[in-house]
Amino acid sequence: MSTHSVAPENHRPASLASRLALATLVVSGLLGAGGQAATAVAASAPQPSVTHGFTITKVADAPKGASNCDDLTFLNGNLFMGCQNKTLSNGGGGDSTLVELSPAGTVLKSWSIKDKIDGLAADPLKHYLIASLNEDANTHLATITPSAPSGQQVTYYTYSPDPRAASTPTALRTGGGTDQVSVDSSGNVLITASHAGTSTGTAVFKVVLVPPSSPTGTGVAKLSPTFLDDATAANGNTGSGTVKLLLGDVDSGAIVPASSPRFGGSYVITDQTALELVFASNIFKGTGLTVLKTTFGLDDIVWTTAPGGTLYIVDKGATAILPKTSASAVYKVTGPFVPNTVLASNDGVGDQVVTVNLANGKLTPFVQHLQTTKGLVYLASNGTQTQLPLNGSTSTPSSSSGSSGGSSNTGLIIGIIVAALALLGGVAYWFARRGK
Repeated sequence: MSTHSVAPENHRPASLASRLALATLVVSGLLGAGGQAATAVAASAPQPSVTHGFTITKVADAPKGASNCDDLTFLNGNLFMGCQNKTLSNGGGGDSTLVELSPAGTVLKSWSIKDKIDGLAADPLKHYLIASLNEDANTHLATITPSAPSGQQVTYYTYSPDPRAASTPTALRTGGGTDQVSVDSSGNVLITASHAGTSTGTAVFKVVLVPPSSPTGTGVAKLSPTFLDDATAANGNTGSGTVKLLLGDVDSGAIVPASSPRFGGSYVITDQTALELVFASNIFKGTGLTVLKTTFGLDDIVWTTAPGGTLYIVDKGATAILPKTSASAVYKVTGPFVPNTVLASNDGVGDQVVTVNLANGKLTPFVQHLQTTKGLVYLASNGTQTQLPLNGSTSTPSSSSGSSGGSSNTGLIIGIIVAALALLGGVAYWFARRGK
């Protein structure tokens, strides 16, 4: 005989509806507590800050499909940002995205560029952008002409000679790729030699672009050397003696304004393993070298060229290892800038933009609490950028005078105009003679 026990009325199991109501209250409480905790964490996270008297503002987030953004340049009134996405430093991994933004942050256009955009600069004389591709191996180059007809805006170039080929002359056989691009006011192109595999290769390439014979063809970028990774330089920190360079990770390059109290008209590179800035008073001859030791390695470096103005900064985002990517953004800083302030992305403390003291190499935080600072562009208060001259600069060689991707050939146009005027003059003279 089985025995059944019956629970008293006040201990009977709760109905399904009651249990659901209780579960809902518990979950709501947990979610609320979690939400409050998340809000508290977000509220405590440091916000981007800048030196007193200046203002920092987010201008734009990278558009959908563009991530791991790095370099920044300015052409024809707009900003251009190179986003590396999932590309690899030795080629492959997909395509990069080049994004055109208004100074106010409106996304205007984008291009898909094969391989990894490392360096990016504008040539306002030819109305195009120059992008170096792949900083470690399989390196090449592209120009992007926004005003060219669709389908003719992107032109690729191969390097001659190849910086990694066994047959390449010693000074040009760097064993690596190419990185930061600089264009002076005469149209001369310089590109840093990235990730040196040797100590006897050039630190910076002089580059002459020879456009393809057809708008959809491949051009040639002719390379020549400047100074070597193991050259001897004056000691810029002490002001006396010399230092033998041992460059291992040349990254960015920039032109020093002629008005700078020190190094005016020089070309400068940053080396992120040697923690040095190296200035060349005549980069075309590779002479007049001075090295300035810094406490951290630096990335992009720019000089302010006018009072006031605006500094634009690419924040690459939190550190991510592929195939993960970082959400990137663009910030701007406005305030009482004075000419010849030196600003650099701090590779050693990635959330900072620092000012650089050219007398002793001291770095002082200027912007803090971003995530990973990268490309920098400075514009004057009227929204323009000064194209800077270099000591020893000459006009662009004739072999690079044509531009690809539908750009006009100025010499040809002038010749046609002169010929047309001559023809009209001849016709007018013939009619005048006939009238007599």
